Amino acid sequence: MGRADDSILFDHAARRLGVSLDTVVRLVGYGKLEAAESSRSNTQQVSVASVLAFEKRRAEGDRIAAKWSRDLDAMSAPLE
Repeated sequence: MGRADDSILFDHAARRLGVSLDTVVRLVGYGKLEAAESSRSNTQQVSVASVLAFEKRRAEGDRIAAKWSRDLDAMSAPLE
């Protein structure tokens, strides 16, 4: 994906994260991904570092959700 100080196009970030282009635009709007105008191509691009950080936060959230699910299973909690 390049060096951490690089940037990528919004559609590349969407493919990397497995989400739609609209979702990347919303994530930038919410401040979850960093974007800036590219001096090379005069387009907005997403920082690779913010994509990697987002992936790390999402993986941690998945890990916590899986643990909660196992804990509920262990308590024989009813399914919803």
